[in-house]
Amino acid sequence: MIKPYLAFLVFFAGGLLFKELYPFTRFPMYNEFPNYAYVFYLSDADGHPIPLKQLRMGGGELAHNYFAIANAMGLPNGKNLETQQHLTRIGKKMAQIIRQKNPNFVQCFQIHRLYFYKQMNQLKKQDRVIYTTPEF
Repeated sequence: MIKPYLAFLVFFAGGLLFKELYPFTRFPMYNEFPNYAYVFYLSDADGHPIPLKQLRMGGGELAHNYFAIANAMGLPNGKNLETQQHLTRIGKKMAQIIRQKNPNFVQCFQIHRLYFYKQMNQLKKQDRVIYTTPEF
């Protein structure tokens, strides 16, 4: 019966020693939530969403590519900080990745970024086309 208490004491002592008591952490990834969210999707020439499963992708992969590309280019990102020029550069690279992953996908498409944010206790949404393929 003493073993569970011993495990708790070891965990607690380790937390005090390393100044880290999960879930009460000092790392911002876990202890604060942003006031915004981005969601990405693709649409065809008629404005209809393109299922990402058709492209062997998921929404998380689009978001990951977006932030990885923006960070690699040294562009500000998040909280709607990006200019249209920034979005176009990021979107062009995202489109190249989509085409590389799906060489038989010849359809024209647009990459959209939905920006959700809270303003005066209301949830707002902004849909922005960040890139349109040249064949559009």
